[in-house]
Amino acid sequence: MLMTHYRQPIDWTVKRLEECEQIIHRWQQAAAGHGNFTRQDTLPPDIAAALQDDLNTTKVIAALHERAHPANLHDGRSHRELAFVGQWLGVLTDFISWKHWHDERDAEIRNGLDKDRISNLIAARLEARKAKNWAESDRIRDELAAQGIQLKDSKNAKTGEIETTWEVRATGVTEAKQ
Repeated sequence: MLMTHYRQPIDWTVKRLEECEQIIHRWQQAAAGHGNFTRQDTLPPDIAAALQDDLNTTKVIAALHERAHPANLHDGRSHRELAFVGQWLGVLTDFISWKHWHDERDAEIRNGLDKDRISNLIAARLEARKAKNWAESDRIRDELAAQGIQLKDSKNAKTGEIETTWEVRATGVTEAKQ
């Protein structure tokens, strides 16, 4: 939501949510080890100016992207500012606990799945594909998709055979599975 100015419509889609998760993860990596702050720490002038300019959070996000850029890898000041502003805004503060919650929730989802049934359906789909029965192949894929399972086909480099992996797509955030 911070990536959009408050006076503009918010682009609230699963794709945008996945992009934001990647951004937060990149920021977390860049900010790692730079999280001990004192009362003397203040917002960098460009961040403070952007916020004072009609709460221009899009400009703040751009400034944080710049600080997290790999070109600043050895610039401890940029990463310290990223960590400080990210925590001040509340976008980096609970990332680790959120990630832990997310992993636990996905484990609960995966544990509730009938993995044997999924494997059998994938095998049946591969047989349907070999027989060029595209309607049956699509039906099985759609059945699994309705259960939150996304299939991913790839070609085995050694055998040339099609292999299918799957992921749980419960909330737009994926967890790869075999």
